Amino acid sequence: MREAANELDRDVARSLFRQHLARSGEILEAHAQAAMAEARGKVGRAAHILRERVRADATLQAEIDALDRLMQHAFPPIELPTPPPMYWPSRLPPSENPKRRTRKARKSNAKKI
Repeated sequence: MREAANELDRDVARSLFRQHLARSGEILEAHAQAAMAEARGKVGRAAHILRERVRADATLQAEIDALDRLMQHAFPPIELPTPPPMYWPSRLPPSENPKRRTRKARKSNAKKI
């Protein structure tokens, strides 16, 4: 009963997720443009400026937290069946060396007559 109250409808959760994603994208794009303008086109410097701007922006952090909360409701994890264990009857498991089977055979120096 308690789980049903905490569950959101998947369609509602996805629409809310899209809204938060759009808002966070707009905020992040504005920060990126401002960082590039401040760094005068130097990408490495702009990345450092952008990192500091993103960490300091409380609105963007709130949007990212909302995305994290909605993620489990909008996109629930897929439960896959567990595969059966692999058995190696009458032989050893394959070698750890990835080139084991791709080596070419040594060419013989003997001349054909």
